[in-house]
Amino acid sequence: MLVKRSFKWDKERNVADVTWDSIRVNLDTRNTQKSTVYFNNIKQEVTDTTIVKKAWNIFNNDSFWLVAPHKLFENGIIRSIQQVDDKDALLVKYTTGGSTPGDSYLWLLDSNYVPKSYKMFVPSMKMDGVSATWQDWITTKSGTLLPTNHTFDNGRILSMGTVKGYN
Repeated sequence: MLVKRSFKWDKERNVADVTWDSIRVNLDTRNTQKSTVYFNNIKQEVTDTTIVKKAWNIFNNDSFWLVAPHKLFENGIIRSIQQVDDKDALLVKYTTGGSTPGDSYLWLLDSNYVPKSYKMFVPSMKMDGVSATWQDWITTKSGTLLPTNHTFDNGRILSMGTVKGYN
């Protein structure tokens, strides 16, 4: 499997190492101005704000696909219960933060309230109810439950690659 980019996120320290091509950004997720950029593992003395912004967008996008259920109580997220086919579903709206505030997702849950699929309402991508699954969940060393794949309406599969979680 070809890995295009990766990240290692230390949630407690609010730092994520975001890597793609020959670039690594030690991203401060609370204050991106404190981030450090490396090209070919050489620390850059002057931080390239364009590269840091790209790392921020990669982290926001990729972490959504992997750990969205673990970010439900961050600032700027509104949660509400909706009924879909006489079952509880969770409507999640991102009002601030991230890269695309205003996005909403309707999460369909299994009998244990683990997300099994969701519908995406993403105005910037003209998505109005596009479905994707949460599937092939694993329990990591840290005890965190994470999905390893998503399948879209059109059959396209998005693999999360090698998924790990540590304490």
